[in-house]
Amino acid sequence: MNSYLMLGERIGTPEARDLAVQLRTWHDAMVTHLRALKRPGVVCDEECPHAEARILWAMALDVMGPHAESLEFLRAHGARAPRRTIDARAARLGS
Repeated sequence: MNSYLMLGERIGTPEARDLAVQLRTWHDAMVTHLRALKRPGVVCDEECPHAEARILWAMALDVMGPHAESLEFLRAHGARAPRRTIDARAARLGS
C-alpha cells in the first residue's frame, strides 16, 4: 500500500480516502512526467501534473490537516507549482 492510501486510511474520513486515491494517481503521473522532462525537447504544458500539484496540496492541507506535511513529494511540487499553470487550469475548470 502506498503512503497516500495509508494516510487516507489512518485519517479515516471518506474525503481523506477519496483524496488519497487522487493523490496516488497524480503521483504516478508526476513521476512519469518528470522522467519525460529529462528527454530533449520535452516541456511542460498546461495539462501536465504540475498543474494539479498546487490544487492537490491545498486539498491535502484542508482534508488531512497537519498530517499532509508527511507527503513530501506532493508538498515539494505543490508548494512551488507555477501560478500561470494553476490559473490556466482554473480557467478551464470555470473557477
